[in-house]
Amino acid sequence: MAVWDEAPHVAALTFLPLVVLFTARWWLAAAISMALSVSANAFGATAVTITLACVLVAWAGSTPLSNTFRVAAAGALGWLLIAGWFPLSQLVSMRQAAELHGDGWSAGSWTALSLVVLVATCTWILCVRFRLSPWATFIALFASTMTAIPATHAWLNRVFLPQPGRYKMEAELGLALVLAFASFSLLRRLPLPLKVALCAVALSVAAEQTISHRKFEKLNVRSADMTRTIEARIANFFQQNMPSARVAVPGSIAQWLNNYSRQQQFAGSSWSTAYNPEQQRLNTAWQGATTPEEAARSIASLRDYGVQAYAVPGRNSPEFWKAVAKPELHSDCPLLWVEDETRICAIPQEGESMANPAASFRWLSDNEAQINGAVPAGAPVSVRVTWHPGWRAFSHDRELRISRDPLGLIAIEPLGAGPYEIRLVYDGGLELKLTRVLTYGTWIGVLLYALVKGWSRRLGREFHVWRTR
Repeated sequence: MAVWDEAPHVAALTFLPLVVLFTARWWLAAAISMALSVSANAFGATAVTITLACVLVAWAGSTPLSNTFRVAAAGALGWLLIAGWFPLSQLVSMRQAAELHGDGWSAGSWTALSLVVLVATCTWILCVRFRLSPWATFIALFASTMTAIPATHAWLNRVFLPQPGRYKMEAELGLALVLAFASFSLLRRLPLPLKVALCAVALSVAAEQTISHRKFEKLNVRSADMTRTIEARIANFFQQNMPSARVAVPGSIAQWLNNYSRQQQFAGSSWSTAYNPEQQRLNTAWQGATTPEEAARSIASLRDYGVQAYAVPGRNSPEFWKAVAKPELHSDCPLLWVEDETRICAIPQEGESMANPAASFRWLSDNEAQINGAVPAGAPVSVRVTWHPGWRAFSHDRELRISRDPLGLIAIEPLGAGPYEIRLVYDGGLELKLTRVLTYGTWIGVLLYALVKGWSRRLGREFHVWRTR
């Protein structure tokens, strides 16, 4: 968690045991636990789905149709509770982003999926053979399935889920449960002296692990003057010298830039949920360039997205990830700033290749902008903002048609020749509006149900007391 921020993932994992415990009896509490897990981190969606599948298989012997209906209803209610913040289009974006970064679906994905199913099937057969209880069967199924997902990626280089290696967290949880209950079953049959000796060994190993983790934590988590970090210094330079510019910065600089400033940047959010594939391809291209030609071509393309400067951390830069593959390719760039082998380079804006870019673009709020300029008759206006169905454009109370250009940015329908003023507004689009209505309505329904349920129970108790007088 110190090197790679798994805190949201761990938060999602925290609610997983509650999902299992509540599903059997309290469907509403189970649905809320599912919603909390998924809202904490997108990995929660996959973990909850696999967990519920393991629950259904483990308790398949008792009322399978009723169990399936209960689980499906709780899962649907859980999604409705967060649909306004986790719409189905988000899953499409995640799958698309995974394909761009090497975790997409391929022929090998069928192999990975079939192997995971095979492992789960063999586990279930063994559980039936040894007549394990439903709880023991669930733990064995959960542990084997969650372990098989990162194992097929690490050992066979096969994937069917985005970022399969990060399911080690779920695998560790499952294996810890298997180890605990299996050890208990074995230890209770041993004589007391042997139990004491084995416990002493286990405690010694645990102490070694605790000390090792503590040393690792001290190495990575320590007090520091955040204003002197390379990330803070670069953010400070941009804010003082080019506060309205859009910049391209890699690695940890991108992750921290908007903690220190409101600087516009080309990238910086999580790539795994990025919406514009063209932007993601270019972000990979400029950082991964291996020849002068690739570097020059990708930097010129950054200009089309309105980028005016970019940062290049060198081999010995304090920047954590060293995300630029060959920083030496940028050694003779137009230099704006350099410290600790980390450069900020300007991108010349002459030779504009984008047709009719907005001459003046000003953000009015996070969801609204004003655009001014002048165009020839019949020419569209190009806006350097990622296209999404939720964007709407207005000019003098007339709504203008918006489309997606080849860069994945906004193109506004042709206007009459001459100056123009356009107001750009983001309202989320039809999907976001519908899912927000569903979510708010579901929460209102859940609260009303809880109030009515509590009120009826109170009335029932009072009526019982009255009758017994």
